[in-house]
Amino acid sequence: MYRIWSIFCILFLCISCRTFGQGSSISIEDQEYDYHLLRSALEEAHPGLYRYTSRERMDSLFDAFEDGLVTPATRREFYKSLLPLVDNIQCGHTKLMTPDRSGYPYYFNTERLFPLKLFIDRDRAYVVDYFTSVPGIEKGAEIISIEGEAIPVIIKRLLEGIFSDGENRTFKYYELNRYFSAYYADIIQDEKASAGEGFSIGILKDGEPFEIKIGPATLEQVQAHESSAEGSGSFALSFLENNIAVLTIPYFWNPEKGPGFKKFLKRSFREINNRKTEHLIIDIRNNEGGKEVFGSLLLSYLKDQKFPYYDHLEITRKKRYSFSQYASVPFSFRFLKVVFSKSDSGMYVWRGHKNCGLQKFRKNNYKGKVYALINGGSFSVATEFASELHSLDRALFVGVESGGGYYGNTSGFFAVVILPHSNLELGIPLMGFYSKVQPAMHSNRGVFPDLEISPTISGILNNRDEVMDYTLSLINK
Repeated sequence: MYRIWSIFCILFLCISCRTFGQGSSISIEDQEYDYHLLRSALEEAHPGLYRYTSRERMDSLFDAFEDGLVTPATRREFYKSLLPLVDNIQCGHTKLMTPDRSGYPYYFNTERLFPLKLFIDRDRAYVVDYFTSVPGIEKGAEIISIEGEAIPVIIKRLLEGIFSDGENRTFKYYELNRYFSAYYADIIQDEKASAGEGFSIGILKDGEPFEIKIGPATLEQVQAHESSAEGSGSFALSFLENNIAVLTIPYFWNPEKGPGFKKFLKRSFREINNRKTEHLIIDIRNNEGGKEVFGSLLLSYLKDQKFPYYDHLEITRKKRYSFSQYASVPFSFRFLKVVFSKSDSGMYVWRGHKNCGLQKFRKNNYKGKVYALINGGSFSVATEFASELHSLDRALFVGVESGGGYYGNTSGFFAVVILPHSNLELGIPLMGFYSKVQPAMHSNRGVFPDLEISPTISGILNNRDEVMDYTLSLINK
């Protein structure tokens, strides 16, 4: 998924730890121990801990959390109590998870999941599909409540448990639309549904509220549905009428099969230029990131002069972390730290990364008009690329705000910290990336589109790509 996510997943598999049921009780003392470990790990290792939230504010939140530890708690209760605290870091790469899971982010109640695939549009929810048989509910139906709780209240509660960069909300909605059942099970779901009684939901039927009882789905059913619904998701270049090319970049990785990213770009831009293409649409929607050098590589085909990319990278320290006995840190990161030098701010800075300094442009660069399609799933490296493209005023942006931070993010390598008494895992990104871009309207948001076009439930059910359709109509006019 995200940058170095494969390393992250390998670390999960390599860590051996005991398993707790969600009903196991954790004493106040054990909660305090895990909390102090979490706090010290974040303060020592997270280079973006105060990037969006001041030190004073974070200290106040940490202290208030500790003061609230007054009763024993189940593992799930402790997890839920930590979510708002970690969310205030405002870092979409920071993770709070469980190791005994069958798939991200399904951590609790995995045998009794909400059985409807929903499309969340601001504070409304519509049925897109079913994970199991649910008679009496049509696709497109609006859900107005679950277990007597209004949908706007549910959405607000769930968004507070999803982490994103700065004040960005589009990434939160992107995650919620993908994993509503997971977040509902982790954060809200009560014991009745968990015990097998299913869910009581309110829907609008012919404009009138109507209540219906539906049974749950299992994690296996959810994952089987999601796996069958996934497309090929590979790089693609297509040519349309009116001299239009569409370059689809779903990730910044080398695929398992087919040409690597470098070869794909070289061949693509050779053909784009040979055809004398006037309009190029670059689709990076739902692109969650990958290799940072691939972002600058793509940009090198869109400029005819040298251009900036990163200003610098940061880490917090070079010496060994005090929490190392509870953590797994990539071995190569220990060597990389050598190149960082201490700055006046107290952070350790590196300006020798390949993306730092002026970047070379490609001889067969494209000089025509560029349109960039973005959404909340344009995260990490995808937002880095988009912010640089935006800063250089090289494209017209269509869609909704990108999911990452305009000025960069905190990602790279990760430390995976085991909280021993709750058996929760804290994923801490270890490197701060700072893009060299022109000042934006907002310092704590993503890349804003020039033309904001959001998908609708009607478009989704009719398999219409409304953002692409709008872009094509704009070009044709």
